[in-house]
Amino acid sequence: MADLEPLKPGEADVAIERAMQQRPKAMIIRDRLQKMLESEDNARQFVGAIRNMMNKE
Repeated sequence: MADLEPLKPGEADVAIERAMQQRPKAMIIRDRLQKMLESEDNARQFVGAIRNMMNKE
């Protein structure tokens, strides 16, 4: 929601449900990143890829 108007009664429930569905996705991504970064070689590749993306802009 871009505006700051108060939510209608049904909208709050929908917003809470959407937020609860997004949380598991974020946790899955975090777990995958942690597993990937356990290896020093993988961590270096990841950081290198991020640097390359940043330098392209």
